[in-house]
Amino acid sequence: MNGKGYGKYGVSFITPEQMELEIHSLLAEYSNQHGQILDPPIPIDEITEIYLELALEFVDTKKLFGVDGVFGALWVEEQRVGIDHSLEPESNPKMLGRYHFTLAHEVGHWRLHRRKFQKRVVTQPSLDGHLKIFGNQYRYSNSCRDVSVRLPQDSVALHAAVAARQFRSLSTDFVAKVFRTDDSLMTTCIEVDVSPYRQVVVNGWTLHVSERLIRSMVQARVSMLPRETGGVLLGSIDLARKLIYVVDSVSAPPDSQYSETSYLRGCEGLVESLEIIRLQTGGQLEYVGEWHSHPGASTRPSKHDGQLFAWLVQHRLMDGIPALMAIVGEDSSRWLVKQFSKSKEMKHG
Repeated sequence: MNGKGYGKYGVSFITPEQMELEIHSLLAEYSNQHGQILDPPIPIDEITEIYLELALEFVDTKKLFGVDGVFGALWVEEQRVGIDHSLEPESNPKMLGRYHFTLAHEVGHWRLHRRKFQKRVVTQPSLDGHLKIFGNQYRYSNSCRDVSVRLPQDSVALHAAVAARQFRSLSTDFVAKVFRTDDSLMTTCIEVDVSPYRQVVVNGWTLHVSERLIRSMVQARVSMLPRETGGVLLGSIDLARKLIYVVDSVSAPPDSQYSETSYLRGCEGLVESLEIIRLQTGGQLEYVGEWHSHPGASTRPSKHDGQLFAWLVQHRLMDGIPALMAIVGEDSSRWLVKQFSKSKEMKHG
């Protein structure tokens, strides 16, 4: 863990208080839709399958990974949780407590970490197409996410063998790896470089902003001085939990206009770029807002910024989505969500 509270691979450590707040938030969301939880135990099965809409199945983890002691796994791209068959509560009722603990552990990974992986699919060229859906899709049930594709048995066996070897060589460090196989069965290991995130609460919404994105915006601002510049923000929005993940940006289109007092974002090629990103991430990353720079140190919004934000609010409101704007200055950035008069400044460094 470094001085900023992040592990070696950029996965942030959270305090017990933050963890408790996250738990209460999840339970409140579930209760709002499915009724208040009055008595224990917590219905973690229903939370997983009904509220989070994750597929839940029992698997032989030793056969899958080649090691003992693994009781649960999460497949982010497939939105699937696997629990070792030894914890199946009907056939092993004495393991009910361990089953609940393991399932809650994997749900925690889904809530806290999945978007860090989704971002790298866009920003790391070697992951191009990793979340793109190929072949015919099949619906195997009635839930909105019960859609799958057929995989050849040889591909399943090959990747299972690779995963088993990797599990045997794991260290205590955090690591994210993706293995891709071409038509000749050549398998390539891609180490995913995960960026730390900054967190700020604005007008009741919690923003998780990639530090890599912040550095990119700062560099773009410096390169255009004394003129303003900007671009489009990418991420995902969790309306139920009032969370916005801001993970990357699309550079200013070529028809954008720059001056020392204003920036007018163009449109040339932007729709096509956003559609490519949507396909690359299986629809999991999308447009979330706008950003622009100020040449000086101040990030205080101008009159023109207010007019732009009012336009954003009006158009995003039609989709039931909050407007988001970032203003980048010399040593800080200001973030506005939904309401012009409510903003928070985030210091850089």
